[in-house]
Amino acid sequence: MDTQFSEKDSLRVINEMISQAKSNFQRGSLTVVLFWGYLISAIAIANFVLLQILNKPQQSFWVWCITLLGWVASMLIQRKADRSAIVKTHIDTIVKYTWFGFGIAVVIFFISLWILRMQFNVPFIFVTITPVIMLMCGMAQFITATACRYKTYYWGAATFWLGALVCVATTVIFKKTDYQFLILAAAMVISFIIPNHILNSKMQKHV
Repeated sequence: MDTQFSEKDSLRVINEMISQAKSNFQRGSLTVVLFWGYLISAIAIANFVLLQILNKPQQSFWVWCITLLGWVASMLIQRKADRSAIVKTHIDTIVKYTWFGFGIAVVIFFISLWILRMQFNVPFIFVTITPVIMLMCGMAQFITATACRYKTYYWGAATFWLGALVCVATTVIFKKTDYQFLILAAAMVISFIIPNHILNSKMQKHV
């Protein structure tokens, strides 16, 4: 009897943690994810447009410096969300630091590519930036889906992974990387913006 009760009690605690993590995520992190979804989509589209109209297309990549302001804004949003969370669970910590680790990986990846570009003058390495970031983003979203049991996030992760393959395919076919930014923008809309608006709508109905 004690063993049976312990197992049931463990399942109850786990389900409560997941429910609390979902609530915390919907209250704060949801806003952060939507913020990044819109921001990255807008920057990616702007990068594509600038590639078409600038006399020196390589200057278009400076538009990504806007993400530095984005990090500051998202940290302020997340800090406010953390303060409003009634109870924090281990799942909250896993999800939070999964995306934090993703951010660190992206920064290191960019710095590494830039150093290689300066030292060895190998421009083709920039072809891999968007696909690799989409692969990492899909991985982080897959972990979030598993932790919080969000089925829509599984589809989002699959979209990022498929998008990475499409980026490679379009680069091979068209011999340029311009279309990777449109694919990235589409992936952000499908994987971040739409699912999180759905979750936000469900949350509002339950308030």
